[in-house]
Amino acid sequence: MFNIADVVLINKMDIAQFVNFNVEKVENEIKELNPNATIFKISAIKNEGLSEFINWIKKNIELLKHQ
Repeated sequence: MFNIADVVLINKMDIAQFVNFNVEKVENEIKELNPNATIFKISAIKNEGLSEFINWIKKNIELLKHQ
């Protein structure tokens, strides 16, 4: 799945430290499978990463419109 994805969202970043989630390891594994994937770390509760992801969506919609 990650080897063909254009974008990967890592959600629940607000609890990552409490559940012993190694973000760096996951990012590295994703990049090994797909070096071109864009990775966003998201926390809806803290409102982190959402605007960057929304901007990525808007940019890619515009690119598709001009193909």
